[in-house]
Amino acid sequence: VWGDRPLAEIQRRDVLKLLERKADTSPVMANRLLALVRRFFNWTIEVDLLNDNPAAGVKAPQKEKSRDRVLNDGELKAVWLSADDMGRPFGPITQLLILTAQRRDEVVAMRWSEINAKEKEWAIPGKRTKNENENRVPLCGAAITIIEAQPTIDGSDFVFPSSRTPTKNP
Repeated sequence: VWGDRPLAEIQRRDVLKLLERKADTSPVMANRLLALVRRFFNWTIEVDLLNDNPAAGVKAPQKEKSRDRVLNDGELKAVWLSADDMGRPFGPITQLLILTAQRRDEVVAMRWSEINAKEKEWAIPGKRTKNENENRVPLCGAAITIIEAQPTIDGSDFVFPSSRTPTKNP
């Protein structure tokens, strides 16, 4: 929207105008846009491109309500079957999300060293949890089966290694 305009020329009124236009079609997306614009301008300050953030102090265009909706049995079954069709690594990750009710980033970063198949337990260390407390997650038989079906890669402790995960353990 701001094209080739120099960063220093973008003012608070420009941010407000951008958000107002977005709020006309999607108020919640306008909130997400504000968060993105704030992060961007905070970064410009961090790297010494600007001294001020024109989005600082701008209020979200839409007050949001927390959602209480959960998937019904039919929807959950459809997700599970779609995950079967998806294949590795996203299919098993999705199924473990369903079976463990853990956060996406915790499942994606699951490590072999955290799994105790004999005790049917997954110990997520506090350094990887939102509340910074160790979380011991009981694992049902289906979860153990999914985890044990994942191939291992020499030098990696990750159950779902990718090009974005380090090969060495921290």
